[in-house]
Amino acid sequence: MLKNAIITSLQEAKAEDIICIDLRGIDGAISDFFIICHGNSNTHVEGIYKSVDKNVMQLIGERPWHEEG
Repeated sequence: MLKNAIITSLQEAKAEDIICIDLRGIDGAISDFFIICHGNSNTHVEGIYKSVDKNVMQLIGERPWHEEG
């Protein structure tokens, strides 16, 4: 499942305060889940991004639909 692959990747990259919000009960929600975390520096955040991008592709073959920032 995509959500689990993302959370696993975040944990491996030592992302902090990982929060997963379930949006499935909200009418008109654009996604099922919203995952939030943070890093300690720009370098850490870049590493988190790269970890998620690489690991999710390897685990389930998914690429991001859209990237921001």
